[in-house]
Amino acid sequence: MDQGGVRPGDETEVNIGTVGVLRGVALHLPSTAPNSVPVAYAHQIAALRKLEEGDKPCPPLSGIVHLPTGAGKTRIGLEFIARTLERDPTHRFVWATHANMLIEQTMNDAAKLAGLFPKGTRIAWYNGRKELLAVENIHLMFITRTHLLDVFDQAHDARSSHPWRARVEHGLPTTLFYDECHQLGAPKLQSSILKFYKKVLLPLESEMRGHRWRIIGLSATPVPTRHAAHPLLQNRVFPLRGLQPNVGASWGMHVFHRVDNKTLIDNKVLCPVNMYMDEAGSFDLRPELITQITRDARVVPPGPSASKKDVIEYAEKFNTAVMCHERVLQFLAEQLAKNLTILGKTVVFVPEIGAANSLVAKLKALPGMSDKVAVVHSQMAELAGTSNGARSRTPEQVLAQFKERGASPCILVNVEMLTEGFDDPKVRTVVLAKLTLSTNRFWQMIGRGTRGREAGGTFDCFVIDPIKLVRLYDYFGGYQPSILGEPWTAAADEEEELGEGALDPRVPAISRAPLPSVVKYLVSTEMRRVHAAVAAAIDAFLRGERLGEEEALAIARSTQIVSGNGSVVVEPANGSQAPATASVLLHETFARVREHLRAELAWLEKYMPNEPDEPLLRHALRRLNAVEELELRTEGEYARADMDGRLSQYMGRAVVRHEALARAAGAAPDISESQSTLDAALLCSAVGRSDGELVAAEIEVAARLLGPLTGTRDSAELRALIGSATPNATAWKAAAARLRTSLKADELRTLLDGLLDVAAADGRMVLDEIIITGQIAKQLGLSSVDADE
Repeated sequence: MDQGGVRPGDETEVNIGTVGVLRGVALHLPSTAPNSVPVAYAHQIAALRKLEEGDKPCPPLSGIVHLPTGAGKTRIGLEFIARTLERDPTHRFVWATHANMLIEQTMNDAAKLAGLFPKGTRIAWYNGRKELLAVENIHLMFITRTHLLDVFDQAHDARSSHPWRARVEHGLPTTLFYDECHQLGAPKLQSSILKFYKKVLLPLESEMRGHRWRIIGLSATPVPTRHAAHPLLQNRVFPLRGLQPNVGASWGMHVFHRVDNKTLIDNKVLCPVNMYMDEAGSFDLRPELITQITRDARVVPPGPSASKKDVIEYAEKFNTAVMCHERVLQFLAEQLAKNLTILGKTVVFVPEIGAANSLVAKLKALPGMSDKVAVVHSQMAELAGTSNGARSRTPEQVLAQFKERGASPCILVNVEMLTEGFDDPKVRTVVLAKLTLSTNRFWQMIGRGTRGREAGGTFDCFVIDPIKLVRLYDYFGGYQPSILGEPWTAAADEEEELGEGALDPRVPAISRAPLPSVVKYLVSTEMRRVHAAVAAAIDAFLRGERLGEEEALAIARSTQIVSGNGSVVVEPANGSQAPATASVLLHETFARVREHLRAELAWLEKYMPNEPDEPLLRHALRRLNAVEELELRTEGEYARADMDGRLSQYMGRAVVRHEALARAAGAAPDISESQSTLDAALLCSAVGRSDGELVAAEIEVAARLLGPLTGTRDSAELRALIGSATPNATAWKAAAARLRTSLKADELRTLLDGLLDVAAADGRMVLDEIIITGQIAKQLGLSSVDADE
């Protein structure tokens, strides 16, 4: 927006994170303390190190940071800028991208990260006025692709002076960040960049003067689909120079760093998609309603042999006819309002502005919903004074107010405004109330809710698809992207401005009911009649009491959790353990331990299986109880407790209690949870990890060994036990000492032979593996000959 009466270059102290964005004005970043900024993730720190290393040579190394949605590419770029300005105040930065909204979001992010920047850092959004480019005290300039093209055209014209050209010719460092860098393949932009390189940079290189110009690209799909655009990027923009390892594919372009979704999931930066609410079916549009509306609107299904064009046209007509229909919008409004407590903070994607306004009006008319609903689209001004009670607000104001609600249950309806450039970690539910055939847009929409615990987000994200066209037309599975399907089956991606080299966008899918700490649970009358003791244990758990192992197993075996009509009900099950119920028990216990210790404990989530069987549920509960009892708030404290034996002692006592209860009940304890099995699994893990990593082949050999040795019925359970063991010298020595008295001599020799097989399972046996196996042999009380062998 242009600000009347404000001259370019005027310095204004503005907190753009709260009052919006000014174009053509020099803005001070707000003064905030460095400790107010969240700590960067491990993958972000790794990327920062590579970017800083690439800044040292002359010319500096240009290249790509290849990240999926949600990996925090903006944070990497902004922190690099802040750290560089701290070291070199003469450095100047330009941040370019195609969309105004992306620039607004990035400028707001800069304000939030202001504590990282040197005091007095100034930023500006270039508005086309040449005077602003001449303001040397602008440390970071934001610019759209259209304006960037114009500036490059001006900079390579030797008939007039230009600030960028002057900086480069005087050897002053200048870095251009290009967000969504696959767009560097646009023909007009490439023509301007090529002239800039030929007329400004190449003469400096030929004169042996060098230059300090570099480009850093950010994207999940970094390579232009137009292959004619590749040579410029390969030879000039992102050339391979051999100064730093290239982690890219065979693109012929330098890639500084790459992160995939699996890494982000493992590190809890992203969370899994939870299919529970979608599978409940309460949001599903009735097939007969879809059929009736499409028949009345004469929207004919494309058929299994239809062309891509026909399928895309059908999707557009379907959205207009069905997803904008008043009956459909009324149904969605009622279901959203009824289930809002379960859904939590919710984002709804609809196809058209009229549908968005209508849905919001219907929601606001329902009891208790008037102050819990907002809408954002490109025609916000038209809402002033309408029946939905909206004031004339900018999209930025609406989004800011939505984020200020924290995790409170509320709804934001949008039209093409949140697929990119919007980040609110507290979003819990995404409703896809529009038919999309684009894989990219599909995962971009879902990505609004998949921020994990490390990112200040949630355990999981409900994704709801009310349409499910596959129910009507099975062939539509080849057109419409899905959470569980292949990642690249959709019809419309090539219609969008995307690049190649896309990382797999999928995140894992689970099915878990909402936790009792989030929504109220009801125990059914039938449950109390059939399983009175279990119902009493559930009541105690819901009151906040710690859940014992036996109670947890009893609940998991005998109950199922049903969601419908806005409530969650515990009902009797058929007697076999329900992994979904066990998952709720486990993750609710985790949430309560977090609250009790007043610590995030995101590091502990890697030990929480999503759908645990009985042994895993027992083991995970023991671990959680140990963390709570020993007050282990950080991963370092956990590691120290593991090393000094306190952790294994606590969990060992839990095993003894379990075996005593089993004997008192007249039943043999589960052999896979016996102390001998735990000890032997710990020794196998110690040998396997001695060379730095426990690989799948070693786990497989260990499971084959311990199955017959200990009588374990299910080796899959044992493999999980071996893989989760974290041995140290104190723990494995204690385990070996116990086995020395509990196993017979021939069993001990079998165990030692098996440990040697574990060491060799990965195709090699290193000295560390030989040494630790010998030490274990001596602890087992075997002869020196046995140990030496």
